[in-house]
Amino acid sequence: PDSPLVAVGLGMGVVVLALAALAVLAAWWRFHGYVLRDEGERQVQVSGLFHRHEQVLSLSRLQVVEWVQTGLGRVLGRGYLVCHQFGALGGAAAESRRFLVPGVTLAEGEALIERLWPGSGTLPPLNRVSRVYRRVLWLRTLLGLSTGVAILVWLAGPVMLPSWGWGLLAASLAGLAAGAAQLRWQALGWAQQGETLHVRQGLWGQRTSVFPLSHVISLRLCQSWLQRRRGVATLQLQVANGRLTLPFLDEPLARALADRLLASVESVTENSPEPWRRNACEARR
Repeated sequence: PDSPLVAVGLGMGVVVLALAALAVLAAWWRFHGYVLRDEGERQVQVSGLFHRHEQVLSLSRLQVVEWVQTGLGRVLGRGYLVCHQFGALGGAAAESRRFLVPGVTLAEGEALIERLWPGSGTLPPLNRVSRVYRRVLWLRTLLGLSTGVAILVWLAGPVMLPSWGWGLLAASLAGLAAGAAQLRWQALGWAQQGETLHVRQGLWGQRTSVFPLSHVISLRLCQSWLQRRRGVATLQLQVANGRLTLPFLDEPLARALADRLLASVESVTENSPEPWRRNACEARR
């Protein structure tokens, strides 16, 4: 095309389609003929187009289960489960600990989680963090948008707008920042269901981590100067799949949840014969 913008747009579209096609081919190659077998204390999956892979999930070593939905997966009503286990064998160490169950609906995912951990399969309604976090997100997003617009104006040269035009631009930026902050605040949530904790993160693509309270490796309670004035705190949890952050919880709630997590961990690790659990208990103390 003669227009550079049209040429760039078409080029980006071709690249996106090519990457999508490669992703489909890779998934077909890896998960063709996928079968999941229930063998009591073990879950066994077999898949592969030419080279068949077999992977075993030991329920006694299961630490965290993640229910993951990409943006397109949320539209299609599909997601996948990632089961993180401790001390898995075979293949690369990091990859062998991840047991992937692809292409399942929410009902199928909940049924499988219930099979892995009885009583924790149904994903409960999630609690929101403090509304103070939404205002913080709005300010951060507004600052980022304003900085981007300022850079564009500086690159394009002097822009002559009437006073009402600048006011309309400022109102538009504030509205966009408010909408983005609202969506990000709603996407973050947590819930305690018996002895199980659910933590959801992500905006367009969302990831919900499900794990027993006793499977927390470590935790950290943080408060900035602003958080102390507002009576909120941030709780950081280290689990088998990485760090989970619950920002801007009401301080009494954050401390009560931290105490509950520590009590669950210590009650299990002190009575466990496994050395790694005893060492983890000593490290937390």
